[in-house]
Amino acid sequence: MDRPLRVLIVEDSEDDAVLLLRHLRRNGYILNYQRVETEASLVEALEINTWDIIISDYILPQLSGLAVLNLVKEKNLDIPCIITSGKITDETAVAAMKAGARDYITKDNLTRLSSVIKREMEESSIHAEYQKMEQALRESSEFKAILLSSSPTAMIVYAPDTSVTYLNSEAEKMTGYSSSECVNLKAPYPWWPKNKYKEYSQVLSEVKTGKTTRGERLFIDKNGRTFWANTVHVPITVGKDLKYILTNWVDTTKQKALEEEREQFTMKLISAQEEERKRVAQELHDDTAQNLALLSLELDSLLNDKEVSVRILNKLKQLKEDVDRTMNDVRRYSHALRPGILDYLGLEAALEQLVADSREPGDLDIELEVSGALKRLSDESELVLFRIAQEALNNIRKHAQATRARIRLDFSPDIIKLTVADNGKGFDPEGAMRTALGSGSLGLAGMRERAQLVGAEIKIKSEPGKGTTVCLEIKNP
Repeated sequence: MDRPLRVLIVEDSEDDAVLLLRHLRRNGYILNYQRVETEASLVEALEINTWDIIISDYILPQLSGLAVLNLVKEKNLDIPCIITSGKITDETAVAAMKAGARDYITKDNLTRLSSVIKREMEESSIHAEYQKMEQALRESSEFKAILLSSSPTAMIVYAPDTSVTYLNSEAEKMTGYSSSECVNLKAPYPWWPKNKYKEYSQVLSEVKTGKTTRGERLFIDKNGRTFWANTVHVPITVGKDLKYILTNWVDTTKQKALEEEREQFTMKLISAQEEERKRVAQELHDDTAQNLALLSLELDSLLNDKEVSVRILNKLKQLKEDVDRTMNDVRRYSHALRPGILDYLGLEAALEQLVADSREPGDLDIELEVSGALKRLSDESELVLFRIAQEALNNIRKHAQATRARIRLDFSPDIIKLTVADNGKGFDPEGAMRTALGSGSLGLAGMRERAQLVGAEIKIKSEPGKGTTVCLEIKNP
């Protein structure tokens, strides 16, 4: 922000307020703040000053977070309110959000506070801009000329019957159609792809009910070229009557192309990595392990030689044990790099082997459950499911402090679902992702990238003290 952030803090603990302010300053905010702890001082602060955001404790001796929210609502103030508390239950959080809170933060974990404030400030700025546009639409016949035509992004105005009333110059550039060509056109519009008619018509129907909608959508210009845009549809009402639908487009075609290039690069990188793993695993199995096996046989023959002294026999026995142990390690490494059983016997057999190799006496108790009619998937899908299960087990062993883990593979007519759950200490998935990316640890990010390669989304559910569940669903071909 180009000015101090104006923060009204509703808090009876001066120490907690100091910690909150210190956190905000550490994250780059310049603050203009006031602390209040009674309803009278809150009312006075709201009447005398203008605030960007309110941060309120949920429980105070003379006030409550819900009372703060209700007071702001009664005064018809458009100020984002964030609730903080030493401990927030699900019921508390739901009650606060229903009462109008924009978010809730625990006092012992202020990590999200700065990002929440940033989000609310951005949304307030956008909302303020739309309020200006709405006010201009109500009060000025120059609305189109002054606000819409000068907008740096594409703007389209529709009447309640979805007929186009105006396109600004940016919208003309993006679609290739002039405003005069489009005025009075009704949905479906010429910039809608034919396979999107039903979806986009549904969006307009939702807006007509008073709902603001957002989303990244595909369009087609007059010359047949496709382009992507982040769209916002806002219903403009006067009283209770819908007067206009205002649409804003921000061109994201270049960003989309970059994302697709990144995905293609990631796919090729992972494929190359798997090919290299396969090559190394093959060499370990065919060359190193075989040579060790031959060496073990030679040692067996020497051990059976009656002319060898007892001292030499003892050394040979020790050497034989070392060779056998090394040979088992090489085979285990080969399997971890690229399990040949996955290619020949399929995912279930590979997961069984993974569980068997992961068990150690007195260590993690791992179970594998498989339900439904087994079916071979594509090589790519089976490899993704196996790698995610493998990485999830690695994470459990390294970080979860768990005693039990369960891998479940469900085959249904529509989807194949992989679930890996543990009874460990749990964690904050989003916070861990940010920390991992910042430190260069790509375990969680790698799992998500692999899931995207087969058009799936990985879901990680976890809370401190409540274990972790990793879930991936792939459409059944």
